[in-house]
This record gives sequence, structure tokens and C-alpha cells, in this order.
Amino acid sequence: MSAFGSSVSVPAVSAIATSVQSLPYKKLTLALLVSTVAACSDGGEATSGPGSDGSNTPAVVTTESTLAAQSGNAGMAAETGFEDDPVLTVADVASQSQDTDAGEVEELRDLGTSVETALEQIEAESEPAETAPGEPIDFFGRGLEVDNESPVAGGPPTTPKNLRAELISNDWVQLNWAPSNDDSDVRAYKIYRGDGVVYTVSAADTDFHLNRYWRTTSFIDCNFTHVRDCSNNGTTPAVGSTHTYQVTAIDTQGNESARSNLLEVRLHEASGATIPRFTDPWLDSEDDFMFVRDLSRTANFMDQFDLVFSDEFDGPHIDPQKWTTSLTWRQEDQNIINGEMQYFVDTQSNPDFGYNPFILTGETLKISAIKTPPELSQRALGQPFLSGALSTHEVSSGQLDSNGQLINDKYATTYGYVEGRIKVGTVAGMLTSFYLFRRWEGEQAPEIDIIEYLGENPYGAEKAFQTYHYKDVVYGNTQSSPTMAYPRENGSVADFKDLSEFHTYGVLWEPNLVIWYVDGEEVQRMTGPQVARQSMNIILYLVTGSAWAQRPADNAPFPLEVEIDYVRAYKRKPWGG
Repeated sequence: MSAFGSSVSVPAVSAIATSVQSLPYKKLTLALLVSTVAACSDGGEATSGPGSDGSNTPAVVTTESTLAAQSGNAGMAAETGFEDDPVLTVADVASQSQDTDAGEVEELRDLGTSVETALEQIEAESEPAETAPGEPIDFFGRGLEVDNESPVAGGPPTTPKNLRAELISNDWVQLNWAPSNDDSDVRAYKIYRGDGVVYTVSAADTDFHLNRYWRTTSFIDCNFTHVRDCSNNGTTPAVGSTHTYQVTAIDTQGNESARSNLLEVRLHEASGATIPRFTDPWLDSEDDFMFVRDLSRTANFMDQFDLVFSDEFDGPHIDPQKWTTSLTWRQEDQNIINGEMQYFVDTQSNPDFGYNPFILTGETLKISAIKTPPELSQRALGQPFLSGALSTHEVSSGQLDSNGQLINDKYATTYGYVEGRIKVGTVAGMLTSFYLFRRWEGEQAPEIDIIEYLGENPYGAEKAFQTYHYKDVVYGNTQSSPTMAYPRENGSVADFKDLSEFHTYGVLWEPNLVIWYVDGEEVQRMTGPQVARQSMNIILYLVTGSAWAQRPADNAPFPLEVEIDYVRAYKRKPWGG
């Protein structure tokens, strides 16, 4: 028996020593080494197999106790027999093994790793690992969409893996899971809610949104605007309620897999919900803004923000340093989206078009839409109406200037608070749109709709709509939240009936968090790892007729106008305030 009280095999110690140089295994092997030294210095037996509780977990020795055990005190030096050695090394451990030969000890001694260094490395490895330079962080869960389990021939599909909540709001949650494997084909998934509600998505679904859920192994409980009327079938999750979920897979033979992991989801309260603490690569560990502040009203947190962009629209014309009078997609390239019927007049690139939709009153901006005059129809690509759009992108952004420097946008933001004071259009066929938009197609390509208002809402009472869109980074399709509405069916937190007056519409955007506000009060909240992380421009325009907004009547009171008092953007210090 060695001076340590047990025999330590050379192969084990050699593996420990050499793996100090290998990051993926360093923490475990160093922990085993120090556990060996600490345990033996106390007169006990070295533990290199199952833990003391009979499990396969290595025994845990705290860093503090092991540091004390090897910190050069006389007791340890006498017990190990290294009174004359100032530093205890990995090689010293090996030399005390009955199975060690001199050559192996010398190889270990050449590494020169001391137990003290090993302890320091364990301490460093206990911190969250940083991504190696050039290695992308998996922000959006690509790695969670893989199931490496092989199916059993003739058996059911593999159990769905990694069931998780990607987005959580007040009365809906977006679930995602990895696709199951089967020796034939998986044809459907069942989503089991803890209160007995069961949903099914399958390859046979022809509805666009249900088919998208099938293709992306995702589901929104409950997508009350795009898929099914949850209020009619009684499955709408109540605001602030808690539910559990499990998912199974079904193959072509009707075999159903075992249920997935159990996921518990707590939806957000109507206002001021507590945000559980989380870690994020972009969030300083001491930044507790989201976790301790009452974010239900903008007045509670605006003292933490600096104004970084604003337009009060009190000048004689649109400020070209702040706005571009076109969108990032060119209508001239036949990019007419969403069945829209207006042509946005770009007064900056085409000042002699024949109509200017932007009216500056000296205090406000009016975006004015008219029927397209016959003489302008060809120039308007045959669109029946003329209107205006503003965006803070730079037309030449993404290109290099004469000095080889990247030309920046007029304004783009990642995180912050953005607000506009707007008098929305109330005539049938008008759609007032104010939102944040990522112009570049790559990665998540997000969009946060701050306010969309239909002049005459075909879905019931007049409401302000908020929606979130993003591109699924795994499957490439666009994912959309339910179109949230304010006031909600179950009441509102403020009076929203007098639309003849101005209202403020704002959004707070932080890591994993989006909160929408009307007149400074929270109306919707959304959290989760799919919240945007890419910079976005501010966009504001008036749609006249689309696939969503009906065509304005011939006798509508033209010109149709949206009036804007101001647009402002703020940031906290961590995000550039």
C-alpha cells in the first residue's frame, strides 16, 4: 500500500495528467485527481469508481476542502512523504503507486502539473464555459432539434426529445420538440395538456399553419387567430394559468411512442408578471433590470434609459438623415406584399413623381393616401391607391463607401424601448402599421409589430394588434405568434375607445423579453429564447387595402390620413444608451 493509503494505477493517473491539456475532459479528470489526493491525505481510500451512495457519480470534494488538504501544511507533507518537495505534482501522485515504473513517472513529471494548478483549473472550469472564438452560440436551439436514438424495427417511434417552451405570453405558449425517428414514417404528434386537452398535428393537415406545425415539430397553445377559435372550443389557456405538456409520436401503423419529458409552463399575468432569473451570454450577471423592476408601466423604468433617436416632425420636410421614404423591399421589383393595394411613393428618390403623401403641419406628420390618378397609374405599377412609408434603413446599407467603410443604417437598434404617438386611421380599409423590422434575410430575420390597427376590424371590436414574426433557423419558414389584441376579450387596463385622439404605442425589447404598451401601460408580454437578437429598423406606414384590410370604399373620405406626433427610441447603458 502506498503512502496515500491505496494503490493508484499508473494508467489512470497518466490519463488524468495528460488530459489536463485537453479541455473537454479537463474538469472531470482533475476532479478525480484532486478527490484522490484529498481523500488519501485524510487517510481514506481513493474513490475512482461509483460514489459513496452507490451511484455512478464520482464523489464530490469541495474546492475549499481540497485546497486546505494540499496547501503545504506540515501534516499533509508528513503523511505523503514529500516533506522536501515544495509543490505536490501529478507525477508525485503517480510515484506512490505500486504499478508505476520510473519512465512513466518521468513522463508525468515533464508535464509539470501541480495539484495546486489542477485545483485552480477546476475552479476556472466551474465558471460557465465561453464559446471558442469563431464558434457560434446556439441561441435558437438548432442542437435541440436532433434525436440520435435509433427506432426499434416494428416498434413505435422514438420518444419525442427536448420538449420546451420557445415563447411564452399571457394566454399562449409556443412548444417545440425534436422530430422522432421510426423504421417507417412518423405521421402525427399528439400534444397532451395536463387538464385533459389533447391536440394533434399530422402530415395530413392541409391548413397552412397546422401544416407548418407538423413540418417544424412545434405547436402554439392556443393560436387563437391563425388556426382555431379557442374561445369557442374552450381550450384557451387562461391568462396567467399554469399547465403541463407532454408529446407523443405516431407512425403509419398507428404505433404511439412513449410520452416525452413533462414540461410545466406558467403563462404571464395580465400585467407586471415576475420574470424568473436566467443567464444569457449577452446579459451581464449583475444586470437585474428585468428581474427587480416593475415593468407594467413605462414611468417605472424610463429613468434607466437615454434618448438615442427621435423625430418630432416639426420641420418643413421629412428628415433624410433619419428616414428613407421607401421600404427595404422595392415595389419597382414587383415586391407587392400581403396583397396590398397601395403604391408607396418614394419622394426622396423620385421627387417629381406627381404626388407627395407626407404632409408636415409644423407640429405633426400626416401620411395621406389617395386614389391613384389615372395619369399616375403606370408609374404606380397599376396600384389603385397612393400612400407613404418611412423606414430608418439606409438604401445603400451593406455597401462600402469610398474609404472601404461599411455604410450604416440611419437608425437600427438591438434592444431598447421604442415609442410613437400616433392617431391611427379609423376608416374601413386603412391599416396603420408601426413596427421593428430586420432587413437582412439571414439568421432569424425578426419583426416586432408595435401596433397594427385596422380602420374597421372585421374580427369584432376595434383593437390594437401586436404580433411577433421570425424565421425558424432550422427549417427556414416564418413563425408567427398569435395576433394579440388590446383590449383583450376579458377586459383592458385602460380606456381605448376615443380613437379621435392620439395614443402612444411602445415596445420594450430586452434579451428574451418583449413587452407592448399603450399609453404607457403594459398590454402584452412575451418571453423566451426565440425573442429577437438582431438589430432592426423602425418602420411606419399606411396601408390602403390588403389581404387583411378590406379595400377602401369608393365613397371613403379621401384623403385617408394617419397622423404622427413623434417617434422616439431609447436605450439602457448595456445596449448603447
